[in-house]
Amino acid sequence: MSKNCLECNEKIIGREDKKFCSDGCRNAYNNKMNKDQNNLMRNVNNKLRKNYRILCELNPDEKTKTTRTKLVSKGFDFDFFTSIYQTKTGNTYYFLYDQGYMAIENDGFVLVKRIVSLREKMKEKREKISFKEPIPVSKFRFWAGLVVSILLSFSLYHFLFWLEICFVYSLLVNISIIWNFLKTNFFFTIYSMLF
Repeated sequence: MSKNCLECNEKIIGREDKKFCSDGCRNAYNNKMNKDQNNLMRNVNNKLRKNYRILCELNPDEKTKTTRTKLVSKGFDFDFFTSIYQTKTGNTYYFLYDQGYMAIENDGFVLVKRIVSLREKMKEKREKISFKEPIPVSKFRFWAGLVVSILLSFSLYHFLFWLEICFVYSLLVNISIIWNFLKTNFFFTIYSMLF
């Protein structure tokens, strides 16, 4: 059965499950298939990146103020952000990764930088991933578990102790059997040599 390349429609030589005649055809086909998606994603990511650079440039410290005209003159697009944070007081911050802004009176904006330590990030990840809830342990269960584990450890110790005694006993028995055998054979050999 002859198969043709999905990109150039030439005959494929090689494995049965091969779809393309070369790496170039495979790359061209996949680029064509993902072109529309990649353009959309590329444009959104470029706008997010541009907005982030503008906020970083205007907010070198952790908090500062600026105006809408200054942001717009640098090319800031207010339609693109990565997250929204609502405070307890009702203020709304729009964030681009760790850089954020909030509208204030007189067409002004407060620029902030969210500082999250690595330890807090790891704690958030653990809380998201963890499916286990802490199990409350009563004092009785704690002490009962402790006593049982101690008894088990003693019984294991005694078991090993008796196992060692049995080993030593079997060794002694074997030694006495060998000694009796040698003793009998030795006297038998001497007796046969004499007579």
